[in-house]
Formats: sequence, C-alpha cells, structure tokens
Amino acid sequence: MPTIKRRLNVTLSPKLEKAIEQIAEQESMSQSTILVQLAEEALEYNEDYILSEIVERRIAENPNPTFISHEKVWGKAI
Repeated sequence: MPTIKRRLNVTLSPKLEKAIEQIAEQESMSQSTILVQLAEEALEYNEDYILSEIVERRIAENPNPTFISHEKVWGKAI
C-alpha cells in the first residue's frame, strides 16, 4: 500500500532492538511508532539544548540583561 510518509531503513544493535521491542510491547504500539516518538523527543531535547546555549551566550555577553514580561511579549504576538 502506498504511503505519503518517507521510509527509512535503520540498523539497530541487538540491545537497542530488544529495548524498542519491549517498549512497543508495554505500550501496545508498533516498533516504528515508538521509534518515531523517540526521534521526535530527541529532536525537541536537542532544540532545547541549542536554545539554552544561545541564552547562556547572551547572558555572558550582557551580564545585566533587561527582561521583558511574558505578557508583554506574547501580547504583541497575538
């Protein structure tokens, strides 16, 4: 059956394969769904890490930053 999603072949170590298999069984989900969820979580974690590095660099460059309230920033965006 054709699919709009791109397929990707991945070779797993036996240890990783067993872990994915166990998680999929516990969650009653397919192994591919578990792998997609784990990849999405890893990408979110990586994005958070990169953004925190940007914040730390900005704080180092300006040790006395001016902060803007959440309401002020998002009030303009919405």
